[in-house]
Amino acid sequence: MQGFISYAHRDADRVDRLRRQLDPVTRALGVDLWIDEQIHPGHHWDHKIREALAGARLFIFCISADLLFSEYIEQVELKEARAKYDRGEALMVPVILRDCTWEWVEAFAELQAVPKRGRAIQLWTPQDSGYADAARRIGIMLQDYLAGAAP
Repeated sequence: MQGFISYAHRDADRVDRLRRQLDPVTRALGVDLWIDEQIHPGHHWDHKIREALAGARLFIFCISADLLFSEYIEQVELKEARAKYDRGEALMVPVILRDCTWEWVEAFAELQAVPKRGRAIQLWTPQDSGYADAARRIGIMLQDYLAGAAP
């Protein structure tokens, strides 16, 4: 299964921490997570992102005010992910990295966010517990999905 991680570049360190927690989960379940860091120099970034979006069945949106502010993420990444989710072709999960007004974005507001209760990871003490909680919950969601349970 191919996954896609969407994030604002300002959150790259936080996303890396999440990826480290997700790694055992994705390896165990056979999920390959794509992130734009995989775009090689000289490649057309928009084409590579759209190609990854087309192949993805799991969309992880790492939510912060910077992600919500990105017109590209809203118009390209979120639009494609939401269309596939609405057709039942993909899973979509918001991971709340930093406290922000994500509940006002219709595409995210109706989805159960992680970590627990949609509490921003930046507010957890220690933050590693927030990353681990998010990864565990995503793992359970993936396990259910791969076993045939509806999202």
